[in-house]
Amino acid sequence: MLTKNELEKLESQYPQEFEAIIDYLSSYIEMKGYKAKSHYLSIQKWVVLAYREQKKREENLIRGVNCGSYSQQKPRKICTEYPE
Repeated sequence: MLTKNELEKLESQYPQEFEAIIDYLSSYIEMKGYKAKSHYLSIQKWVVLAYREQKKREENLIRGVNCGSYSQQKPRKICTEYPE
């Protein structure tokens, strides 16, 4: 649902990520049934950021960053009324 002009703008703004960003929005629309008046505005406002965050999470998983960090944390006290 992008015009030719909007596609050209996006391609010039995000040359490396252009196709991946479009695919991200398309997948999101398919999975969630997302409806917007302007897909171009959606891309500008939140899709780019969401795509980059997902990409960073995937890269961290591949590199093993933060793997097992939860088990290395000190256990938190949930109940302050009955201290351990």
